[in-house]
Amino acid sequence: MWVLDVSTTQSVAQTFYLTAGEWTIGRKSCDINLPFDASISRNHATLLVGQLSQSEIEDINSHPSLEFVDQKSRFGSFINDQKCNSKKPLKEGDHITFGAKKTIISVRSCAFNLISSRLREEKRKKVEEACKKLGMHSLRSRSRDATHCITESGGIVATEKILWALVYNQFIVTPAWLDAVMNRSNLAVPLPKCEDFTPIDDQNAIAMSKYLPNPKRKHLFQNFMVTFLVPCSIEGMIREMGGVEIAAYEKSNAEYDEILVKKIKVESNSRNALIVSSSSSTHSMTSDAKEALKRRFHLLSTANMQFTTEQELAEKVIFTSPPSNGVGDKEFGGSPRELRIEQSSDPNSEPINDTASPKTQTGLEGKSLTDMAENSTLNAVKTLSGNGDLKDTSPAGAGEWTQKKRTSLAQKTSFDGIQQSQPNVTFNKLVREQRIALKPVGMNGVNYKRFKKGNSFDAHSKHSLFPVQTFVAISPHQTLQMQTEQHDLEALEQQERIADELFTMGEKRNARKRL
Repeated sequence: MWVLDVSTTQSVAQTFYLTAGEWTIGRKSCDINLPFDASISRNHATLLVGQLSQSEIEDINSHPSLEFVDQKSRFGSFINDQKCNSKKPLKEGDHITFGAKKTIISVRSCAFNLISSRLREEKRKKVEEACKKLGMHSLRSRSRDATHCITESGGIVATEKILWALVYNQFIVTPAWLDAVMNRSNLAVPLPKCEDFTPIDDQNAIAMSKYLPNPKRKHLFQNFMVTFLVPCSIEGMIREMGGVEIAAYEKSNAEYDEILVKKIKVESNSRNALIVSSSSSTHSMTSDAKEALKRRFHLLSTANMQFTTEQELAEKVIFTSPPSNGVGDKEFGGSPRELRIEQSSDPNSEPINDTASPKTQTGLEGKSLTDMAENSTLNAVKTLSGNGDLKDTSPAGAGEWTQKKRTSLAQKTSFDGIQQSQPNVTFNKLVREQRIALKPVGMNGVNYKRFKKGNSFDAHSKHSLFPVQTFVAISPHQTLQMQTEQHDLEALEQQERIADELFTMGEKRNARKRL
């Protein structure tokens, strides 16, 4: 994005953020007004700002065209002290002066590299069109060079791109931020603050602050070593935040088992060791890898190592809180009770497109919504009492790592006696995350009348670390409001079905009368 910094001998400083178009420069009634220099004509010059092409918005080194045209001014214009008599292109670092050279305009570019997460196709296209006009770039995958992550409003789903944006200290905003940049009243208006366009409700400043850039994340895991017994999407993030990672699943031979245990014990003298033995990608592992996982799980369990999950690590990234040092801590990690390995995936489920690199794949391909609901685990389960207060119903040790073997695809699973279909709320000091189970409507589980093309749940990106989408509920009142809206939606669907039946009956009655 092109930016003009204006300075004068009277110590007057202004900044203009340019968008695509034709902008006039002069002393009065122009897009860029410079009233403090009498040597500048009323309509002195014109700036021509171009747009980025479709290929250029993906190239962070490209810039839109910028040309300067003197409008036959009385005292002339100068670019880098050279008089400009015709159209001349500008580049970063150029200086523009006028007449008596009391006013200096410095040309610079400001990098805005955007990535999008969970945007519908139509909104993604709107974001790209805005980037072309603003001179910003839209990247396909996560990048250290990105500056903003664009996602839908109404809460944050912890996708891989969202977590990487937090790790890289990038702003997470909604598409409304781009609209606010485009709709400024004039070029001198500063760009809107990213803090005002976060997906979290702005009424809760504490929860909103957790999704803002925080330099503490850079060293969040500097005292930890994380061993991955299975491929996980959070790999790479630990290393980026100062920690040490061991990808033990890359070697499945039995000789490596003892070497791995010794290596973890040696490293644990200077760092806190964490073991990740479960993820959503175990179903895609080979038979040799599954056998190696069972052996190493047993060895590390007998060695009293601290186990955790990728969901718990992602939570620490979001809340900028390092993992607990204590083994078996109820709030984080602990010793596992049982290992579960997916033997096969549902043959009727549809694959999910994943553009992430193989190193950071979530492994959700081939998993149906029922699979994702069955595989979800919660650290601490809280249920809502009748008066809206949070009542703790989690048994002792509920925070420990636990997974139970699935007996059949259609069987409903429970977590220590609590039915999966009931609304579960994971409680945290700052944020309450609510899982809303998808309830089937109709014989095949989907009411197709309420989902038009491009507006169905299949159109959403399910590329998330969490098997079920996690919605952030700011308060118990908001949680109850979400439940009420869900009930209202079900009542509306029932009314629609009754109306359709009455309409059909009326049509049949009219047909009989005509006969």
